[in-house]
Amino acid sequence: MATLGFEELTSDQSPHVRVIARIRPFLAGEIAPTPPCISVQGNTVVTQDPTTGITTAHPFDIALGPEATQEAAYQAIAADVGRVMAGVPMLLMAYGVTSAGKSYTLFGSGEDLGLFGKATHALFGMIANSPLITPTQICVRVSAVQIYLNTITDMLNGGVSLKVHGAGHDPLPDRAWVSVNSPEACIQVIRDALARREVASTTQNARSSRSHCIVTLAIDDLATGQTTGLTVVDLAGSEPHMVGASKLVQQESSFIRTSLLMLDRALKDLRNITVTRTTSVSFRSSQLTMALRPFLQPTPSLTLPCNAVMFLNLHGRVEAFASNKDTLQLGLVAKSVRNYSKTASRLGLMSSTAASLAGSMSKSLSRSTRQPIDDVQDDSMVEYGVTSTEHGDLITIPLAHWNSILEEVERLSTALDEAGIALQEELQIARQEVVTEMTQLMEINVAHERAALLTDIVERDAMIERLQRELVGVATRADALSKQLYVSDARLQCYESAGPLPPALTQNADSLGQLNYYRSEAAVLRQRLTELEDEHRRSMSELNHIRSHLQRASESGFRMSALGLPIPAHLMGNTSQLDFDTPTQTLPGLRRPSD
Repeated sequence: MATLGFEELTSDQSPHVRVIARIRPFLAGEIAPTPPCISVQGNTVVTQDPTTGITTAHPFDIALGPEATQEAAYQAIAADVGRVMAGVPMLLMAYGVTSAGKSYTLFGSGEDLGLFGKATHALFGMIANSPLITPTQICVRVSAVQIYLNTITDMLNGGVSLKVHGAGHDPLPDRAWVSVNSPEACIQVIRDALARREVASTTQNARSSRSHCIVTLAIDDLATGQTTGLTVVDLAGSEPHMVGASKLVQQESSFIRTSLLMLDRALKDLRNITVTRTTSVSFRSSQLTMALRPFLQPTPSLTLPCNAVMFLNLHGRVEAFASNKDTLQLGLVAKSVRNYSKTASRLGLMSSTAASLAGSMSKSLSRSTRQPIDDVQDDSMVEYGVTSTEHGDLITIPLAHWNSILEEVERLSTALDEAGIALQEELQIARQEVVTEMTQLMEINVAHERAALLTDIVERDAMIERLQRELVGVATRADALSKQLYVSDARLQCYESAGPLPPALTQNADSLGQLNYYRSEAAVLRQRLTELEDEHRRSMSELNHIRSHLQRASESGFRMSALGLPIPAHLMGNTSQLDFDTPTQTLPGLRRPSD
């Protein structure tokens, strides 16, 4: 990698994440409110609530008004792009409400290259113009993935699903990489991938991106094995709940809101680490934050391991005022996150001459343990231009050179010890992070189980009450039917025996037609009674099934005992005056007459 001087590396370098706000101009057909609800004053974004008139100022590193061009936006990050070739990886994110111009800012349209295209041309230019880099020393490759409905797919490999890994340097080791040898080839590969991105028509944007897109341009130094690069994250547009939208669009919006909320939570954790003095950050709650883990995982010095820059994309439409305010608030949170360290040791910039010298010295010292003394002078001493004299079996070298060798060995030994200590600290931190995040994940799962179980109990309770009411109605109808059947049987018996009818049942029943009518009525009533008994048995069976299900749930150690959710007594005891333990009981007050 090209080596920049310390002054060049630290010039205009912010100790915190750089946040750049950009307000897009109004499109054709849009009506600009008077006074404007969002505007730029210097590097401050000023908002005025269209309802209350309250004015609020939001200061950022740079604020670009509607008149700003793509070139002006790129110049705001040009120095950051230059540091990529110094071995400092860069993370560029675009966040904002839907239809605010995030994708346009990052990737442009048509001949407009966008920030990614301009940065690609700049990086290839630095590679070509560097006197320290040969064409065969550098390999440039790109990848592109999208996160849609919490599923990560590879946009360069036919949309195949990818599994995100919680450990290791690369959370997406299975993604496809395409090697490119020119900025034009790189831009074309990414534009072809973006053409396959998930989009949908919403009330605010005819082609709204429904997925988060992560594009990475990696630069490998084959001579040293080092890798640097630029990662661009085009976040899906934040938006409120849309009434009347299709079920799929609402599902997409819910995913977008949830994932952005998890990103906001991770940024707040990063902001607070200087107070909590811990590197534990919530990553595992979202595929988005898991995919960005290498950029957001703080170092032991409580700084980011990359140079992070965030664009806040805004627009002045009144209906988006609340969403724009949320965007500005997240920008203020990001602005409080500590960026990568400025020190040269943190940047990992070692002089190639010093590295070569250290390697040669190590080889020479290793050879000295197994070479004759005569060979040492010919190999190692001449190599470093050290004069020596031979006195029998002894070789004398200047004391200054010997002291410099001892100092170098001591320095390397100290560096090795420090690296071991740092590795142990990082391992301990990683273990603590895993325990913390697994605990949070278990709490989330238990909460979901609890909510699902409570919902199930409420639904079953409502079903039991409904069945109880139906049983009461069945019992009432059966009682009335039993009385009516008793009257019909009494009439029939009196008529067939030619005996006198009881006074309460006095009827003119002296014809054969009347007799047939009574018999028909009795048959219909018996059939209805049978149906009511069947209905009663089905209701009792369903109640017993529900009670058994709730009993099993109460005996489950994980779902009920762990949650402390005993089944209410009124659900496990007799739910009415009926004896539920006898599924085939006869309806109360019902006497089934004989045929």
